[in-house]
Amino acid sequence: MVVDDDLVISKETIDCAFGAWKRDPSRLYSFGEGRSVTSSGYGYKPGGLPIGNDGTNFLLPRMIFHRKFMSVYFESHNQEVRDYVDSQEAHCDDIAFASVVTKYTR
Repeated sequence: MVVDDDLVISKETIDCAFGAWKRDPSRLYSFGEGRSVTSSGYGYKPGGLPIGNDGTNFLLPRMIFHRKFMSVYFESHNQEVRDYVDSQEAHCDDIAFASVVTKYTR
């Protein structure tokens, strides 16, 4: 499980996410409130709200996934993605990771 260091997550939320992952460990799970990015800046998007029609991107500050996805992310052919993320001020490696895993699991 990966969690940003500035978040507080309840035991119940962690238990729920872990339970979902145990039922299908072939998927990447994100849970709780997410940050959103719009043309007006950064903000928070409460869990359960629909994503997509309001122009936001859902960021993944907490994820649970199988460890094999770390190997996939660090494969040499994904180096350009990691280099790009490292060069950006926001350093959104969570989005890059989710994108690489999504492509891998399709």
